[in-house]
Amino acid sequence: MINDIKIDPSINDYLDVLDFMDLAHENDDFNFFHLKKILLFRKAEFKNKIKFSHNKKFYKKNFIQRESNNPLKLKIISIFDKVLDLIVKPLIIKNKFFLKEGFSYSNLIWINFKLRQFPYFGSSTFNWFKLRKKFKLEREKISFVLKSRKLKKNFEKYVCSNILKDTPVIFFKSLNDLENYKKKIALNPKVIIASHSHFYNELFKLWSFQRMLEKKSKIIIFQHGGNHSKLNPVFDYEKSISNEFYDWKNNTKKLCGMTKYLNYNITRKKNKKMLFVGFEYRKYPCRFYPGPLHHDEMNSIDHFAYIINGLNKKNKSNFFFSPNRTILPAHREIILRHLDKRNVMENLSLKENIKNFSLIICSSPMTTFFDSILSGPTLLLIDKEYWITEKKINAKYNILKKNNILFYNVEDLLNHLHKIYPKNIYSWWNSKNVQYAINTFLKEFNYPENQNSYQKEIIKELTS
Repeated sequence: MINDIKIDPSINDYLDVLDFMDLAHENDDFNFFHLKKILLFRKAEFKNKIKFSHNKKFYKKNFIQRESNNPLKLKIISIFDKVLDLIVKPLIIKNKFFLKEGFSYSNLIWINFKLRQFPYFGSSTFNWFKLRKKFKLEREKISFVLKSRKLKKNFEKYVCSNILKDTPVIFFKSLNDLENYKKKIALNPKVIIASHSHFYNELFKLWSFQRMLEKKSKIIIFQHGGNHSKLNPVFDYEKSISNEFYDWKNNTKKLCGMTKYLNYNITRKKNKKMLFVGFEYRKYPCRFYPGPLHHDEMNSIDHFAYIINGLNKKNKSNFFFSPNRTILPAHREIILRHLDKRNVMENLSLKENIKNFSLIICSSPMTTFFDSILSGPTLLLIDKEYWITEKKINAKYNILKKNNILFYNVEDLLNHLHKIYPKNIYSWWNSKNVQYAINTFLKEFNYPENQNSYQKEIIKELTS
């Protein structure tokens, strides 16, 4: 028996991919709305095993669209772009290369000058967080349903019969408005470089994909994050919508995809501060993804508590926590039992603070781990069963484990921590075996030791 409630049907009126991700990950009403649809679609299979109880309670739509993670930074860059639009617009229009992202801003400027063109990031032109507010969140009434006799699996039948009702509204009537915004874009590059806008920025997608289909531009994508799991959460999407795709996997015949680490030169302070980086996930899983899919499966908070309980009082004051995502209320309660509020960092503040810690403990082998291991002493603590990698990566993991960089057991990590903290952190980290383990691991991702050669390779690839 399921307690049935009345959900405002407008909960299914969402604009774009960003809205869908946020609703599917966090919104109770949205998830109940679609779970009920699925159960009703399959009611013949259940043969009265599932019943809905009548409940008069009505839930109004409760959803607020997200803002940019760094609105101030985006605003500053947008102002810079607008100034360029006014002053050197004739020159920008002639740019043969449009580098939207994939590199740090300093490297984007450097590459543009090497390509003999004015730097232009398109942050004002493709400011989707600002532009999306101009579209109406109103779904058109669709009276017909797609059907296909060729479909045999229930999943395929369900998707086919519901796709018109569940697709983001931007792809219907609002698409004409989006097309009008696209026509105003005066850029005419031969090469478009992206890293993450092809996932969520609807204006950028429409503009760049159309240019590629019309063979006016070549799209090059550098993989955004540090995924090296056996499981690809986006399947072959990035390969299928680009002319060239560079991921993080080792392949000597192609360019390294780790462009975000070009000229990465962060140096940690040699102090007694330690940082534990959590691995929080959102409320509901809504896609295939390496690692734990639900916060009930996550042991990072338990690991954090075990480690800090194993430290003496003096060392506890030097222990800090940084969330990988927004901290769940239940987890925050546990964290604040052990730490002062001043020792809990704000969400998304790791990059600007990473240099302030001698030792960082990571809870996932993704981007945060690479940010840390390339900047100084780092420990990785993960649950092996959730991070399934290919055999050649497993071999490198074994080397990291042998040299006490990677741990699958929190007790082992704490024992090692007692041996190196605080006096022996750098003697351990700079030892021959540990540095060999780090370099061997990074080679598996084509990470270039010679940054000058890497820069030349990038310029050569873009101009070829």
